[in-house]
Amino acid sequence: MGTLRDAFGSRYNTPLIADAAFRAQVDVRVPRPGVLPLVDAYAVGGATVTPGMWVFGDMDGVIFVRAEDLAKIAVEADRALEREAGVLAAMAQGTSLSELLEIEEFLARRATDPDADFNSHLAQRDKAI
Repeated sequence: MGTLRDAFGSRYNTPLIADAAFRAQVDVRVPRPGVLPLVDAYAVGGATVTPGMWVFGDMDGVIFVRAEDLAKIAVEADRALEREAGVLAAMAQGTSLSELLEIEEFLARRATDPDADFNSHLAQRDKAI
């Protein structure tokens, strides 16, 4: 098993889908998004990228997705965009982000439960974006 850098080398196309800011920071030449069929598995940090996987990255990180999971992920991405649009619409009507996300309630819970997780708090309210 090689590294992802071994797979990319100086090839023209890569399976890396990334924004321009990310591409400017990594040592991978990506003149345009593209696809490079992998024939071997490659180690990337603690993950293994195998043939058929999609790689998405930006300045916040990189994710590896099996091709068979793309449709399910697209549905979840659409749901996230809908939730985000709802939050933005409510804010445009004057509701504060603190109210929308029930921040005070979370902070009160966190005061008695130091392990309280904000992401769980948001997910329970269908506010995760």
